Amino acid sequence: MLTVFTPTYNRAYILPRLYESLLKQTDKNFEWVIVNDGSTDNTKKIIEEWIEKDKIVIRYYEQENQGKPVAHNKGVEKAKGEIFTCVDSDDFLVDNAVEIINSKWDECKSNNMCIGIVGTCIGLDGKPVGTGMPLNIKNSTLRNLYNKYKYKGDTILVYRTETLKKYKFPKIKGEKFIPETYLYNMLDQEGELAVIKDGIYVCEYLEDGYTHNSIKLISNNPKGYILVAEQEYGLAKSLREKMKAATKVMLGNKLAKNRGDMVKKKSGIWFILANPLAKIIYNKRYKKILKENV
Repeated sequence: MLTVFTPTYNRAYILPRLYESLLKQTDKNFEWVIVNDGSTDNTKKIIEEWIEKDKIVIRYYEQENQGKPVAHNKGVEKAKGEIFTCVDSDDFLVDNAVEIINSKWDECKSNNMCIGIVGTCIGLDGKPVGTGMPLNIKNSTLRNLYNKYKYKGDTILVYRTETLKKYKFPKIKGEKFIPETYLYNMLDQEGELAVIKDGIYVCEYLEDGYTHNSIKLISNNPKGYILVAEQEYGLAKSLREKMKAATKVMLGNKLAKNRGDMVKKKSGIWFILANPLAKIIYNKRYKKILKENV
């Protein structure tokens, strides 16, 4: 069985679209785990109405507003499915997505090195978001998919639940956001993902979503950003990857200092070289946002 997990915060206006897409699934072998992250709209009311209708299996949980990472931890903890995927509240699945996922999992689950599935995201126009999945690969870690095979775009990620339960997002005092890459980098050490080339996950980038607000999120949660940057620095295999990660670390440090947070001073040639570039990125992308928040 597949666990479809959705964290949600004040998305009552768009969540019904995801619900309708789940009703249309050709394979009903799934559960929908919803974690309400302290919504102040009528999210709870509409979900309770769906549970009352009992058309699909819905398990509903609430928490104070703590952000997606904490909600994700709870969703994984409560999951009963053999495999687990996160579908954000502003996105939805094509009608045969669960069928395709379960079928692919039946093919690969006997291989202990297969820890899950990676599939293609498409837009409302049905076209891949990005380059489309490379045609010549059957399995890959997520990091290799982007760095080695040069994939560009968003993906749907499905993980073996027992593997996913080994890892959690940490809680960072005063922050509510950690880039999901933090979790994916650790999972990559466990094995590879079977590749689905069909578009099964439909993305819409809303004004109140992560894509449109990434700079503001990073500015308000610099310690989470630094955590991932330092992790990527340790995993970097090429000079380009090393420089990119070091730049992120220095940018995160500058953002944290502006918030009055204490951060460790970074030494070493890569951080010295990366610091001027981090300053340029800060001035170009983040300075205006920070002034608006004052």
